[in-house]
Amino acid sequence: MLKRIIALAAILSVCCLVAGASDRVTANEKGSVLIFPKIELRWMQIDSEYKLVQDTFIHLTNDFTDAVDVQLFFMLGDPPAAGEPGWMRMSNVITLQPDEPAFWSASTGNPKGVAPFTYLDPGSPPGRIDPEGSGQRVLRGYMIAFAVNNAGEQIRWNHIVGTTSIVNYQHGAVWEYAAYTFQALIGSNGAVVGTPGTINLDGIQFSNGMHKLLLDFQTAGSQGLSCPELCATVDTDLTLAMIDVDLRYGGAQPYTTKLEVQVWNEEGVEFSGPAPTFTLWKEVLLSELGGAFDKGCVGTDGAKARIDGVAFPQQSATARAFVALATKVVTFQEAPPAYGMVGRVIRTTFAGRNTIGTGVEAAQIKFDVPDEPDESNVDGLIPVPLGGARPVKLPFQEGVDIR
Repeated sequence: MLKRIIALAAILSVCCLVAGASDRVTANEKGSVLIFPKIELRWMQIDSEYKLVQDTFIHLTNDFTDAVDVQLFFMLGDPPAAGEPGWMRMSNVITLQPDEPAFWSASTGNPKGVAPFTYLDPGSPPGRIDPEGSGQRVLRGYMIAFAVNNAGEQIRWNHIVGTTSIVNYQHGAVWEYAAYTFQALIGSNGAVVGTPGTINLDGIQFSNGMHKLLLDFQTAGSQGLSCPELCATVDTDLTLAMIDVDLRYGGAQPYTTKLEVQVWNEEGVEFSGPAPTFTLWKEVLLSELGGAFDKGCVGTDGAKARIDGVAFPQQSATARAFVALATKVVTFQEAPPAYGMVGRVIRTTFAGRNTIGTGVEAAQIKFDVPDEPDESNVDGLIPVPLGGARPVKLPFQEGVDIR
């Protein structure tokens, strides 16, 4: 009889877990841990001065009747380069009031009053030259957010919703995506989950990560979206953000993984895709990757890909879970009837979305639980390299950019 009771209790426990929370990361549920894979600012030189031509607006909502603190970590995604910082991180804690829908500009931090993303690279001119060749300057990376208690320990608070609006003023285009959310799977609302400072995304304490990403896409160079009057040429901007990350002072260096890519064209023919490595974060056009992402290779306008992060010791790569966004970049041009030639560019527009996951893969986020506060400036507002030592605290002056 006792064995039957124990077995029944185990079954009921599993059923309650499945009914109450998602055991794999999703982009359509509330959660306690959120990842925003793409934050991107752009500047264009106009009359010898760099003007902001793209901003990112972050929306974070507390869908509950009590207030909650949220720990934010901003990551500069690009690697260090000559004269340019890279793989930097900065933290900030905000309070969301009961049922508060907050939002802010990544370039200014307002109106919520969050540290601007530009703190990660505050030089002049801002950012770095766009690696994708636009001639603009960019500052880009991602953000991790999770609910904490007054002691800075991660808690269960499956009531946070996140979305992002990327506004390109140059092209007059706006697109949005939903943050990836991980739900806490144990404890009551507001309770600490696991060991403070270690967020286990393992399907036991918090939702799992994805094992593989499933991407259905228009092949690079495809004109399958065209009409007789307009030629629409498609490319896809793929953004990858590591879930596994050590945010502690003196913690591990950013992890590297190797992409294993399988591609199928519209006829079901399989191709081996490009297999680059990436560290922490990567943004790349499919036309840059080429190979099986290009229409000239696979021969059809549509294709699908499965992407996995696998180990490759020769390049210090380990198997890691990550999330991704796919931004469709469509360039419209006049299509004169004679000779099928393509005319002048009318406009470029964007449409982004989250990728779909298959299977599960555990991941871990590590961070420093803060010491008791003192009168000096919060450590997090001083950007440091991931894995770097704790910075020397500076006197805090409200409204002054700390550089």
